[in-house]
Amino acid sequence: MKVFIINLKRSVLRRESIESECAKYNLDYEFIDAIDGRLLTSAEIQQHTRKLNYAYKPGEIGCSLSHIKIYRLMCAQKINTALILEDDAKLMPDITTVLNALNKAEYSEKPTITLLTKTFQYQDKCLFHLDQTHRVYPVIEACMSHGYVINQAAAQKVLAAFYPVWMVADRWSLFKEYADCDINAVIPPVIVHSDLASASTIKMPADEEDHQSKKKQIWKELRKKRPLSVRLKRMVWLMGKRNFIKIVKC
Repeated sequence: MKVFIINLKRSVLRRESIESECAKYNLDYEFIDAIDGRLLTSAEIQQHTRKLNYAYKPGEIGCSLSHIKIYRLMCAQKINTALILEDDAKLMPDITTVLNALNKAEYSEKPTITLLTKTFQYQDKCLFHLDQTHRVYPVIEACMSHGYVINQAAAQKVLAAFYPVWMVADRWSLFKEYADCDINAVIPPVIVHSDLASASTIKMPADEEDHQSKKKQIWKELRKKRPLSVRLKRMVWLMGKRNFIKIVKC
């Protein structure tokens, strides 16, 4: 499986850390230069984002564009499946076994993203076993984008739905609603955050209160502008399917 690592050139310690992690498990990887949103001009931001944009902070824009950069590469090079890592990821000892099992799994042609990180909620319906310990389940709620497997079909769908950028890179429930992707998760997870993750390259905590207030307002506006297909899908989920499944909260 192809492995891509997103890394800002100036983040030398993070690069060394993730290189060490990959070397530990003999992963063949390729670094992708992350897009530093703080270096984008106003014209570039206008070009690559929508006017109503939940990912409005420079770091969030750069993060989303960095993941989109890989999706485009997958489509251009016809890469069927890839593991995408951010440079603050820490790999668990079972990572190789899980990746090999995912590589051998018979995926459908449907766009699929499989999270290898912690989820908030998942459906208690095992899709398949990877080994004696790890299984794959459908995701209900999750965030974080520092370790996931995506197929080319999903990359194409996400590009069409989320570029120009209007959403953060890890709002996975929206990937399901807007890009019609299956969002699954490996339980228990095999990727966590390294100690370096505490020093975020995206957020500036000094303005966190104003940031969250603005986010809430933008989210209200986005909800008003949801396409009818998304509204109907959400309604069917809330009024129907959700009542007939068992949800596991982590």
